[in-house]
Amino acid sequence: MSRGSRSAAIVGLFLAAAMGCKTDKMDVKVPHVEEFTEPPHEDRFDNPQEQGYKAPRPKKEFKPGMGGPGGPGGGMTGGGQGF
Repeated sequence: MSRGSRSAAIVGLFLAAAMGCKTDKMDVKVPHVEEFTEPPHEDRFDNPQEQGYKAPRPKKEFKPGMGGPGGPGGGMTGGGQGF
């Protein structure tokens, strides 16, 4: 197969794929209808526990340690191997 006929075949395949991908005649979308469903009549839904304000946890302070940057065994020191 020569170079010209190979490129013509590739262009033909792309054109055939582009022409076959049209779907504007068919409406393929299914309408979604939302329905409200009431929760079952259980005590956990009818009488929930009252919870007060819960403060967020304080953020932990970063402390360089083993393997961290600037700590023993980390950074550019070579890990204390003695080399």
